[in-house]
Amino acid sequence: MKELAEAGRTAFPIVDSVPDSGTLKTLQKAIELLRCFDAVHPVLGISDLSRRLGLPRSVVYRIATTLKSGGLLEQEAGSRRYRIGIGLFDLGARYTHRHRWLPLVLEALKDLVASTGHTGYIGVLAGPDVVVLASEAGAHRVRLVVKPGERFPAYATAIGKALLARLPDEEVARLYARTPLTPLTRATLREIPALLAELARTRTRRYAVADQETFDGIKAAGIGFASAADGESFALSVSYPIAGVSRQDERRIVEALLLRGERLGRALGDRWWNTEARRPRR
Repeated sequence: MKELAEAGRTAFPIVDSVPDSGTLKTLQKAIELLRCFDAVHPVLGISDLSRRLGLPRSVVYRIATTLKSGGLLEQEAGSRRYRIGIGLFDLGARYTHRHRWLPLVLEALKDLVASTGHTGYIGVLAGPDVVVLASEAGAHRVRLVVKPGERFPAYATAIGKALLARLPDEEVARLYARTPLTPLTRATLREIPALLAELARTRTRRYAVADQETFDGIKAAGIGFASAADGESFALSVSYPIAGVSRQDERRIVEALLLRGERLGRALGDRWWNTEARRPRR
């Protein structure tokens, strides 16, 4: 316990409360447990979690019970298996509400999707990955919609490349110094020099391309931004099927994307978009 506040003022004791190593380890295990749930594994039992985490069932049960009491997990009706709780949705909503630029970009996203007919996304960097914040399904009869919250390697997506292109090459190399460029498809980039060369092309033409690098048969184009008001970065992209989309259609998609880039860049005070965006190379 430290000294009380100075005399003449209401005084309260200040207690040093540094979590012990056991508490920190339990917290880390709880975080790892929550990350076990994804689009492929939305519901998991104690045995599933124990196996995935390499922890005893008793330990997993105690952590899951605590998370359930806090609303971060809930149990499936008629089952003892767990799924993500409403509490995490609430926390996620608070995260998106902090972005002052998001309403403006959501409006641009809807306009872009209506203009092109193809699915659009907003995403942010999370270390070496990109996380989808919002998606808008297009009207095209062939479409693949990725849900908000899903995470992909940044080097394999148009959103990710658009954001990486805003970073110095040295920072990009550090991001993947200990993380290999694991391919998602046969077209995914696998070497740092190839990624840096692609980012150089992205800076020149002002938009990024992922040509079947995340999903077979799907191509995407993306543009990145930095909000001058809060220094936060994000990207906007459009994805479309290779089949049934002509080269002329692709040019129209990129032109629509760059047009929104110029408008958003001016509105956000992003110096990167001060000059007229260059037309896509044919």
